[in-house]
Amino acid sequence: MGVIRILHISDLHIAENPSQFPPTPALAARRLLWQAVSKILFPTVTYAVGPFGSYNPTALRVVGRFATRAALNGFVQAVLITGDLATSGMEEDLNAAARFLRPNSTPSSSRGDLGEVRARDLVLLLPGNHDRYADDCGTPGCRRFDAIFADLWPKPDVSSSTLIDATDGEALTIVAGDFSLTNASDAQPRGMPFMHLGQGKVDENRLRQMCDATLAARNHGREAVIWAVHFPPQDPGGSLTLKLLDGQKLIDAADNHGVHHILAGHVHSCMEYKAGRSVSVHVVASGASYDKGLRLGAQILEFEIKGGKLIRMNKIEYRFDEYRQDLYPV
Repeated sequence: MGVIRILHISDLHIAENPSQFPPTPALAARRLLWQAVSKILFPTVTYAVGPFGSYNPTALRVVGRFATRAALNGFVQAVLITGDLATSGMEEDLNAAARFLRPNSTPSSSRGDLGEVRARDLVLLLPGNHDRYADDCGTPGCRRFDAIFADLWPKPDVSSSTLIDATDGEALTIVAGDFSLTNASDAQPRGMPFMHLGQGKVDENRLRQMCDATLAARNHGREAVIWAVHFPPQDPGGSLTLKLLDGQKLIDAADNHGVHHILAGHVHSCMEYKAGRSVSVHVVASGASYDKGLRLGAQILEFEIKGGKLIRMNKIEYRFDEYRQDLYPV
């Protein structure tokens, strides 16, 4: 039996100006207005500062050091980031996120980034709604992420990666899909302001690509397949403002293709639940990695594979310890 471990983190929200308001009065006023509105629309979501939750550098370094130890020591075979790597899809924020993943001569354990992990091809990622914001108003559909992270996200909508257990050759394929909105008009209810900021929508063409990638893996004898998206489908405690529209389509497709685990982020909370009408599809969401509060978290997922089939998934959740400045198992 093979064992493949993944460190699952999400929602880093890296920005050029961490925990700061924009320098211009116009942008600052716009963000202050959104911050007031967001307390009404997103009562369960905490923000470090500003409307888009600009990250806390100390918290990010803690996550970076933890991920580097886990990957370079061989305890995990990959570090998976399920979206919202940056605070926005604007060039300055994406460049700041790129620096966090850029290899450097200084050890990552000192810098608190993922440069060494990326240099060893151990980073997997996909975009989230924040990564698709074209401007400070959160207009969706921005494609800068695809260009800046072309080596990690080589296709614009769907990507597939295979991890192999070096001991016995068992393999796990991760098929990742991006269901961020492409247009603000796709948000529901139509005409209600700000709904485009937190919603995603299942695109049938992208879903078909995920199904095709799953079948391709199976045709190569790799039966163990999991899916990764940013928005958790049919979140039982979720609000309309953070909803994946048509999420049941994603669950039904996973069920029909024998995919029993969907990894996600977005909701800034570690959780696991049986999805929608399905009794066999489990959604596993990671906590946020951008602030030092209770929501700062990560999880190591252990997949047991035998004869090419996924037998079991085990999970260890980690939370931030303020005193030790590190992540510890719950």
